[in-house]
Amino acid sequence: MSLPKRIAFTLPAGFRLKDTIDRVKWAEENGVTDVWFSDTGVLDPIIAAAALAPETKSIRIGVAVTPVYTRTPATFAASLGTLAQLLPGRFVMGMGSSSPAMVEGWHGQKFEKPLTRVKETAQLVRSMLAGEKTDFDGKTVRSRGFRMFPLQQPLPIYLAALRPNMIEMATEVGDGVIFNLWPKGALPK
Repeated sequence: MSLPKRIAFTLPAGFRLKDTIDRVKWAEENGVTDVWFSDTGVLDPIIAAAALAPETKSIRIGVAVTPVYTRTPATFAASLGTLAQLLPGRFVMGMGSSSPAMVEGWHGQKFEKPLTRVKETAQLVRSMLAGEKTDFDGKTVRSRGFRMFPLQQPLPIYLAALRPNMIEMATEVGDGVIFNLWPKGALPK
């Protein structure tokens, strides 16, 4: 199966939000189909994506990736529900485990059971986005009684994966898989 080719820019374009907005406007005007934020602390990618909504018309905006340890599932769902309204059909959320350096070092959270945490977070957030009242008691996350209005159309959740078990889980639970720092030769494997 041959997929259509898409061209993407990596964001942010520096510390100033205005620079990122200017780059994305230029990209859209010049036929770039996608822009993807990293979640590395320069700009909050979810807030920055919301800021791009009134500045763009067609470009797809994604986050690759936000660590599941740094936001609760309810916070993810509320943010994504807002972005689904601001960027209907144009936003993709990437979630992943990140690394001990970021999770423990930057955020002071324990980096435990990454595969389970990513899976449970994605499942719980998807349920929340569907408008289901939560009653979830997983091994790493739980939520009771949270309910929001269901989205008009599904919002894709891509999961970051580097190792075989995470890749397998991501293909089962996610709408797409995000690979990072992979040599082209490793993709067939």
